Amino acid sequence: MMQALSRRGRLRHRGRANLGNAHPQTLRTMFNLAKLLAHASHLDEAERLFREALEQCLAIYGVANKETVNSANHLARFLQERGDQAKLEKFVQEFQQLQLQHRME
Repeated sequence: MMQALSRRGRLRHRGRANLGNAHPQTLRTMFNLAKLLAHASHLDEAERLFREALEQCLAIYGVANKETVNSANHLARFLQERGDQAKLEKFVQEFQQLQLQHRME
């Protein structure tokens, strides 16, 4: 499993170098790596990648885009499965506030 994680990290770095952070494939790779890390119980690193992918989606697509909402849902599901209710509630509240601000613009 650790070899796969190490190889995946190298591929992610190479993908970012070739495609850039804003490329949809880079975002998918970040998401897939976050899922793999979560499965391997590397929860802090998984959460960091889920959050990074969401930040990239927000920057590229905006808060109302389907990709961004999917990314937010994945982070929320991860926090719920991790059992971190406080972080989950804070995140949901912050994301809903972003959505509300967007609707009012």
